[in-house]
Amino acid sequence: MSESPAPGWYPDGHGALRWWDGSAWTEHVQQPAVAPRPARRTGLWIGVAAAAIALVVGVGVVVALVLVPALIGAGEASDATGAPVAVASADERAVADAYADYLDAWYANDCAAEAALTTAAYRGGSADEYCAEMGEPFTEADLPSWSMQITALEVDGGEARLTAVEEVTWSDGTSDTEEWTYDLVRVDGRWLVDAAW
Repeated sequence: MSESPAPGWYPDGHGALRWWDGSAWTEHVQQPAVAPRPARRTGLWIGVAAAAIALVVGVGVVVALVLVPALIGAGEASDATGAPVAVASADERAVADAYADYLDAWYANDCAAEAALTTAAYRGGSADEYCAEMGEPFTEADLPSWSMQITALEVDGGEARLTAVEEVTWSDGTSDTEEWTYDLVRVDGRWLVDAAW
C-alpha cells in the first residue's frame, strides 16, 4: 500500500474539487476558481494585465490537468480505507480510464459506446445484438449521476482486475452504493471490459 497524499484539494471527477484531509475524503467541495473576463477597454496596461492573467490561469490549468492526476492516479482511485492510491503505470492509468469510459457510456444510455468498450464474451454476441437486447435502461429524465472510487487495481500483462465502489444518485434524489469487480483484457492495444460482478 502506498503512502497517502498530503491534505489538499483534489479533482472529484465531476468538475469540482474535494478536500482530502490526509486520511479520508471530507464533505467539503468547491468549484474551481475561474478568472473573470476583463471588461473591454483600450490601453496597453489592460492588455498586459490580461495577458499576465491568461498566462497564470493557463499554467494553473496545465498543472491541474497534468501534475495533479499524475500525483493521485485516476483521481478517484483509493485503497480499502478510501485513501487515494497512485496509479503507477501507464497500463494502470489506461485500465482506470477504460473503466470510467465504460461507466460514462452505461449511465448515458450510449449502448454503441458501451459495446465498443466491452468484449464479445461480455456482451454475449455482437454489438448490434447486445444493444437491441439492452435497449435504454434509463429514460432521459431519469439519467443518474454517478461517482466511483477504485479500491483495487492489478494489471498482469494483457489482463487486469479492478474493484470499485460506485455510487449512483437517481433523479428522485435517492442513491445506491455498490462494490463491483471488473475483469478487463487488452485487445488490439485497447482495454475492454470482459466480465463484471
